[in-house]
Amino acid sequence: MTAGTGSNKNGVKFELSEPAYTGNVVLLYNTIGGTRSLDIKSLEAIVQGNFFESTLDSPGISINANSNSKFHFFQNLIHRKSAGESTLFYIYGPSQQIYYNIFLLDFAPIKMYGIRESSATADPEALVDNVFIDYAASSSLNLYYDENVTPYTGICDDGKPGNLPCATGEDVAVATSENKLTAQASGPLFPGPKFSDITKDGPDGSTGYNGTTSRIEVPDCQHGRYVIGEFIEYDLDGVARQITGVDCTGTSSFIDFNPALTSNSQVNKPIRLWGSQQTNYSENTHVLLSTATTLLNQGPACPDDFSVKTFTWGTAADQAGCDSTYPHARSIFDSGSCVTPYLYPATELMPEDSLPGQAGLGNGNGLCEAGETCIYNPNIGAYAGHSINGSGSQRLSEVVSATCDVSSLLPGVVLMKYGLNGY
Repeated sequence: MTAGTGSNKNGVKFELSEPAYTGNVVLLYNTIGGTRSLDIKSLEAIVQGNFFESTLDSPGISINANSNSKFHFFQNLIHRKSAGESTLFYIYGPSQQIYYNIFLLDFAPIKMYGIRESSATADPEALVDNVFIDYAASSSLNLYYDENVTPYTGICDDGKPGNLPCATGEDVAVATSENKLTAQASGPLFPGPKFSDITKDGPDGSTGYNGTTSRIEVPDCQHGRYVIGEFIEYDLDGVARQITGVDCTGTSSFIDFNPALTSNSQVNKPIRLWGSQQTNYSENTHVLLSTATTLLNQGPACPDDFSVKTFTWGTAADQAGCDSTYPHARSIFDSGSCVTPYLYPATELMPEDSLPGQAGLGNGNGLCEAGETCIYNPNIGAYAGHSINGSGSQRLSEVVSATCDVSSLLPGVVLMKYGLNGY
């Protein structure tokens, strides 16, 4: 992994041309943020169960691939905050499999692209059962930008991208049977501010902060972040203060509001923008049972949507070469490659989620292999369920094999899932 510096702060970057990244990548269950939260170039990669949050105007996730690449992007939540023209998911090459992800747009920018292809050679291999949630109800949203030429504003009745209103959408993926974005919805997943800021001396050329009881100064109020009639919260005080004026130019950055503070606003105080509807400032992280979230329990069905895939970690001359070059992969040598057959879309139950002495623990590479205990996430997105009581695998319950029998795919796999599901 590398972290960017200056104006390009990457969350995670994997690049084949750098010696440290000659192997392929499995990236599971991480929270990653940055100007560009994920940047992968010319690798085979499995990216599953992650939360990505990106800011500013560069692509949030950038996938650079060639004809030899394989990229599997499953059950992630991609969150984008930017007021300028920006893209959540930028595809620069072919052979991408994009399944069961949530693309969450929570700011109304100049122009927003959900998934964007760089050219005609960047068609994904599969685009199935993803949900796009336009939190800001942006009129400038292009949900899918095909071949960097044709914008599609939404999802048609058949679950494929198109320009609304539409009954039949477009086949943007290579395999026509693998085209289905599933749904587009509006509204937040959970209560929360649409943007967070801090009071600072702005660009007015003065030598200090110039706030009053009814005015704050911020570093930058351009790009439509502050809107008259919407609400802010000052210094986490729990009071809904409505924006009454916005003095926002290249030389000023002031926000007026009502009701006033009891004393002048101060520098370095947190500001939260709650939009026009959310004025209940109690901190909540529970899932809202809304139109958006009731779509999200429609993830992979077991066993119908399960299959065996093979992940290639890299190349070697023999098994000893696989073991020494990729010691944490626990791979199998096969015709010059170091590979792992695994059960998709399950993931390995890691030691921190298990009980002492529990049988069926795997080798720690994250993939669900024969004879291992694995986790099944029935949802779209990274959230796999939860449990209030218990610890370790006591939080999990075994999936009944009579209704979810995967023994014919990989022998000895024990599937488990969380006891409670918020959707």
